[in-house]
Amino acid sequence: MIPSMNYMGQLWAQLLADGGIIIPFLLAIVVLIWWGLGSRFYVLFTTEASASVIWNRRKSPKSTVMDRFLRDVERKQGELNWTATLVEYEQQFQTNKNLVTTGVAIAPLLGLLGTVGGMIETFKGIGGSELFSQSGGVAGGIAQALLTTQMGLVVAVPGILLARILDKRADKLQQTMLVLIDKVRTCAE
Repeated sequence: MIPSMNYMGQLWAQLLADGGIIIPFLLAIVVLIWWGLGSRFYVLFTTEASASVIWNRRKSPKSTVMDRFLRDVERKQGELNWTATLVEYEQQFQTNKNLVTTGVAIAPLLGLLGTVGGMIETFKGIGGSELFSQSGGVAGGIAQALLTTQMGLVVAVPGILLARILDKRADKLQQTMLVLIDKVRTCAE
């Protein structure tokens, strides 16, 4: 059963109310991280990683990133040109890596900032003798502290894991490009 939009709206409103001012920032970081991961995923996983497959179809009209790379390398003779082409294509595989890395680093820090805010609320409640007040007192501050910490980690951990997978894929594609350059060099000699 799919939750109704009204229920989802209430859930978001409650999350924002319980988590304090930090939650909207964490939600923005989530969007940025997943947009960056999605765009990197598209670039890295729509690209063939097998040098032999790419080499064998080098005369075909395919136009994947690696096919274009191989055509560029074959067209540009000389080590300097090949290196420049390699760097140019490697940059495509690093698209949005800094955005993801920064977002993943900021998320737990924002969670920690929310924790500090929640603890301040807790100590205000203790200092003002609001232990059992209507606004939540100590329990409300601790809940805010724990919620923002949890959100920071929930944002960061999957981002880190997927970023590592994408980095490994980028490394594999870079190795494939080096193999293709060696094949072109061998054929040119």
